[in-house]
Amino acid sequence: MLRGTLFFLSWMLTLGLSAQVDIQKEALANYKSSLFKDAIPLYEQIVKSGHFTKENLYQLASCYYYTDQTKKAQRLLYQLLNYVSDDSSLMLLVQVLMMNGEYNKAIPIIKQLVEKKPLWVKQKMDACRFAMADDLMKEKFRVSNMAQVNSMNADFSPQMVDGQFIFASSRSVAIEKNDEVIWTHDAFNQYYVLRNGQVEPLHAFLGNNINDAPMSYAEGQDYVAITSNNFMDGIRQVPGSGLMMDIYTYRTRPSYVWNKSTEEFFPYNADIDADTPFSTGHPYLTKDGMSMYFASDRPGGFGGFDIYVSYKTVHGWSVPKNLGPEINTMGNEMCPFFTPSGRLFFSSDWHEGYGAFDVFMSKQKSYGWGRVVNLGTNVNSPKDDLYFTFDESTNVGYVTSNRIGGKGYEDIYQVKKIADYGVESKMVLQVGDKFTFGNSYFRVNSTQLRNLDNQEMRAFVAQLLDNPTIAIKINGYTDSRGSASENLKLSKERAGSLRRFLIDNGVDANRIRYQGYGETNLLNGCRNNVRCSYSRHAVNRRLEVIAYADLSPTLAVEAVSSNNYSFKNNSTTATVVKTNRPNSVLVANVRETVRKDHYAIGDKIEIANVYYEHGRSTVDHQRSEGLKELREILKEQPNVVIEIGAYTDATGSASYNMELSQKRAQSVRDYLIKSGIEASRLIAKGYGETVILNHCKEGVQCTKEEHAVNRRTEFKVINQSGFSKGDIIKVADINYELNRSQLDMDNSNGLIEIITLLQNSTISVEIRSHTDAKGSATYNLELSQKRARSVYDYLISKGIDRSRLTFKGYGEMMIMNRCKDGIRCSDEEHAMNRRTDFKITGLAVR
Repeated sequence: MLRGTLFFLSWMLTLGLSAQVDIQKEALANYKSSLFKDAIPLYEQIVKSGHFTKENLYQLASCYYYTDQTKKAQRLLYQLLNYVSDDSSLMLLVQVLMMNGEYNKAIPIIKQLVEKKPLWVKQKMDACRFAMADDLMKEKFRVSNMAQVNSMNADFSPQMVDGQFIFASSRSVAIEKNDEVIWTHDAFNQYYVLRNGQVEPLHAFLGNNINDAPMSYAEGQDYVAITSNNFMDGIRQVPGSGLMMDIYTYRTRPSYVWNKSTEEFFPYNADIDADTPFSTGHPYLTKDGMSMYFASDRPGGFGGFDIYVSYKTVHGWSVPKNLGPEINTMGNEMCPFFTPSGRLFFSSDWHEGYGAFDVFMSKQKSYGWGRVVNLGTNVNSPKDDLYFTFDESTNVGYVTSNRIGGKGYEDIYQVKKIADYGVESKMVLQVGDKFTFGNSYFRVNSTQLRNLDNQEMRAFVAQLLDNPTIAIKINGYTDSRGSASENLKLSKERAGSLRRFLIDNGVDANRIRYQGYGETNLLNGCRNNVRCSYSRHAVNRRLEVIAYADLSPTLAVEAVSSNNYSFKNNSTTATVVKTNRPNSVLVANVRETVRKDHYAIGDKIEIANVYYEHGRSTVDHQRSEGLKELREILKEQPNVVIEIGAYTDATGSASYNMELSQKRAQSVRDYLIKSGIEASRLIAKGYGETVILNHCKEGVQCTKEEHAVNRRTEFKVINQSGFSKGDIIKVADINYELNRSQLDMDNSNGLIEIITLLQNSTISVEIRSHTDAKGSATYNLELSQKRARSVYDYLISKGIDRSRLTFKGYGEMMIMNRCKDGIRCSDEEHAMNRRTDFKITGLAVR
C-alpha cells in the first residue's frame, strides 16, 4: 500500500513537472515570436507557481514592457534584481522608470553601467536631465484627446486629406471572407474616416486580411503609399516588439480607396529571401508625389531605424538617401512628416526626450538640417508619441500616444499650435574663429577636395549661412615634399577648391578670400631633406579658415570716398569696394587683427597691415595700428616667442629686397622692445622676394595692386619660453575618442606643440586632463585620469624623459564656466571644459 502511494505521488510530481516544462516551452515560443500578450498569462502562471528562473522574470518583464504595462514591469524588475544584476535587466529597468516618469530613480541605476555602456549612459543621463529641466516648448501647443474617434483598441496614424480626417484602427469589424462574415482579430488594422461626426470604414473589407497602415497620399496625384505590417493590437508599435513592414504604392480611386490591381512593391524593401531581413515603412509622400520620406532599419544606417528619402524619377524611385547624423542617431527615428515650409517632424527614442518615443522638429536648410527640437511635454509624454502630422495653414495637427489617460492602447490627440516656435537657434560664428580641415580632405597631389559631404563640413557651411555678415579667409598649406613653387600653386588651388564648394552651397563669394602658402608654415619639423613618416607629413597638409571680419551694414562708417567705404568694428578693419553688380560688395586688401585665447607654436598672429615709410625700413606708426594690437597680444601671452617675417615684392634687385626686408623686420622688433617686450622673445627675419604670393615674380608685368599683395609683415609663433613654476601651459586641441581615453591623433595638434616645447626647454610638467560635468563625478574623474595617462605614455614614446612628467585627472573639479552639475548648457559651453593642459612643476630636469 505504501509502495503504491509513493508511486502515485511520484507519478503526480512527474506529471506536474512535465506540465511545467510544457508551459515553459510554450511561453518561450510565444516570447520569441513576439506574441507577448499570449506569453504573459503563461509566464504569470510560472511565476505564481514559484518554479521560475531569472530568465522567466526578465522575459515576463519584457512582455509587460512591449504591452505598455510599465508599472508591472518596474515591480518585476526590482524583484529580479534580488536574484541578478545583469546589464540587460538594469537597462530595461531604466527604460521603464523613464516611461513611468521616475527620472530620479533611473539616474542611480544608469550610473551603475557607466563603465560598460558609456554611450548609452550619456544618452540616458542627458535625457533624464532634459526631462527634469524647464520645458521651453510647453506653452507652444495645446493637446486634447479625440474621444469621438478613439476606441478601446489601438487608434493611430491620423491625417487630414482634402479636409477629411482619416486614421487607422485595430478595432474589430465584420468582413466578408470565403462567402462568410467573420470578425477581425487583434492582428488586423485598417483605415477609417470621420464623416458627419461618425466613424466609418474608408472602404469595404473584402477578405483582404493584411494590415494597411500607416499610409500617405500624394494629394491631387491619385497616388498613395501604404505600409503593410504585422502590428498587433495592444503591442507597442516600436522596434523590438517584432514589427515588420514593407511599403506598397497604389493608384487611388474616388474617395481615396486604392486600386489593388495597381499595386507596386517599393523596390527598396527587403527581398523576400534576404539574408538580413529589414523593415521599411512609415512613408510620407510630398504633395507632388515626387519625394517619399520613410523609416527603415536597413543595413548601413546610424543605429536602428533611420529616416531616408527617395525621389521619383522617370526610371522609378531613386536609391534611398539617409537624412544624416543631424536627424538619425544610434537609436530609432520613425514617422517622418515634412511640411511645405521645410520642417521635418519625426519621432525618436534617442534625441533628448521624456522616456520612450518623442516628437521632434528640424528645419531644412540649404546645407542640411537645423537643430533638432523636442516639441515639449504637451505634445510629448514619458510614453510613445508617434505619427505626428501638422497643417501649417491652420496650425492644427495630430499625434498618436499611449500616454496615461487614454481610452485604449493608442489614442489620437489633436494638437493646436497657439504660439510661435520662437527664433530658431542659429550656429554661432564670431570674428577670430578658426577651422582646420586636415589631410582626410585631400587626394594625393590633387587640387580637388574629397569627403566634403560629412558632418564637420556641413556644420561649417551651416555656420557660414547662419552668419551672413562674417567674412572668411581660406589659407592652404602643403607638406614640404616636392618643389616649393609647385606646393605654393597646389595649396592655392586647394584653397580655391574649398571656396568653390562653399559658393556652390550658398555662401556669398564676396565673403571669401583665399590664399596658398605652400610649405611655408609647417606644423612640425618635417622640412626639406628631413626624413619623416607619411603621417607626420600629413599633419602639414591642411586648409585653415579664419573668420576675420564682420561686414555687417550696422558697423560705423569711418570714411567715405566716391567709390570706397571703410568700416570699423573693434579691432577689425576692412575696405569694401563697390561693384557694378546690384546689392553686392567685394572685399579687397584686408588685413585684420584676430585675437585668440591661445597661440600655439606654428600659429600666425593676424594683425592689421604694418606700413613703412616709402622706400625705407622705418615703420609708419600713423598707419600701423596693428602693432599696438600685437604688443597687447604679446603682453597677454608672456611666454610666446615669435618670428617677425618681412617680405617685399619682386620689383628691384633680389639682394636689395632681402636687405630691405631684414631691416624692416628689425625695425618692428626694435619697436616692440621699446614697448616693453623682452628681446629674447622676438626673432627678426627678412625674406625679401623669396615667397611671392601670386604670379608677380621678377620680370612679370603686374599692376601696383598686384605687387602690393606681396609686401607684408607676418608674425608666427615659433616657441614658448620664460615660464615660472606653477604656470599653466595651454596648447592647441588634444582630443580623444568619444567617451574613451584613446587619443584621437587626427585632431590633436596640441601634442606636437607640447613635444616641441619640451624638446626646446628644460621644464617639467604635470599633465592635467579635465572633463565637463555631464555624467557622474566618479566616472569623469576616472576618465580624465586615463586620458592624462594616455598623453603621458605618448610623450614618453616620443622621447620625452619620464622624469620630467607627471599626470593627474581632475574630472569636473575645474569647470571654467557655469556648466556644473544640474545646469543645462549647450554643447559648445560644455566643450569649453573638456581640455588637457600642462602645469609647470619644475624649471630644470629633475
